[in-house]
Formats: sequence, C-alpha cells, structure tokens
Amino acid sequence: MTIEERVSEEHSVHDFVRDYSAHLFRYAYLLTGSRADSEDLVHDVIVKLLEREAEWHRISNPRSYARSMLTNDFTSRGRRYARWLRLRHRLVEPEVTEGPQETSALRDQLWSALQVVPARQRAAVVLRYYEDLGYPEIAEVLGCPPTTARSLAARGLARLRAQYEDYPLRPVPTPPAKEEP
Repeated sequence: MTIEERVSEEHSVHDFVRDYSAHLFRYAYLLTGSRADSEDLVHDVIVKLLEREAEWHRISNPRSYARSMLTNDFTSRGRRYARWLRLRHRLVEPEVTEGPQETSALRDQLWSALQVVPARQRAAVVLRYYEDLGYPEIAEVLGCPPTTARSLAARGLARLRAQYEDYPLRPVPTPPAKEEP
C-alpha cells in the first residue's frame, strides 16, 4: 500500500503522523541540510497537527497540509535563521555520514550550492525535483499561484546553476565493470 493510499484511508492524525513523519523528515532535511534542524521542524509540525486534531476531518489533503505547515515553519524562521543557514558551512564542519566518499563529496558540493538559494526558491526546487510535485501542488504548499511556483523553481534552479560555477562538480568515478568468467 502506497503512502497516498494510506493517507486517503486515514482516520486519525496519529495514523498520519506514524505513516508520514519519515517522509516529512526527508523533506525537512532537504530544506535545512541539518538533521537537528529537520527534527525540530518536523517536531513543530507534528505538535501543531496534534493541536488541531479536532479539525482533522476537515483537512482534504493531509500530505499537502503537512508539507505546507513544514514549508511555512521553515520560511518563517526569520532573517537571523536564514543568515545562519547561509553562513554556517563556513563555521561548522559538515556532518559525517557513512557511505562512499565520492557520493558524500557530491552531496556536500550540492548542499554548499543549495545554501545560497533563498528559502522559498529552495523549497520550490526541492518540491519540484526531489518530491516530484507539479507546479499546482507546489503552489498549494507555498501558498502562491502556480505561475509564481514555476518562477520560484526556475529562479532557484538558475541560482543553483550559477553556484555550480563557483563549486564545479567533480566527476564521480564509477567502479570498473566486472568481467564475467
């Protein structure tokens, strides 16, 4: 059963939180780039969802509602938080993760470039290219017309491309193909 099918059959906010919180965390992580910040954002959204449990039955699209809440929390953190996100890569060592070093290096390059993209543009890019949402769905999450969502995604992508000039991608080496005996 897919998440969409589960969400359409949800009867309580508790079921939704249980089934969808990992997805919200991945989305939050792509917005913030930090596990701790992502956990804080998702926690805040879950608390707000639980506070609104009495109105849960009136929410027609819980996934979009939760993504909108998360996006709004992220963008409303204010100028100080946005400044910290832009500058912290200079002050703090990047989080170490397990996995191939080349993949980690590529992710770090992408994350460095993504940090310069303004919050709403970053949200539009993540929703479009990671969440694979269409512009009407992105507009619903961001609370803007679809043309604005398209413009935000295009500007964010253009900004990313400009950043890659400053952070040129190094090709990730691929392992040699194994010869069959």
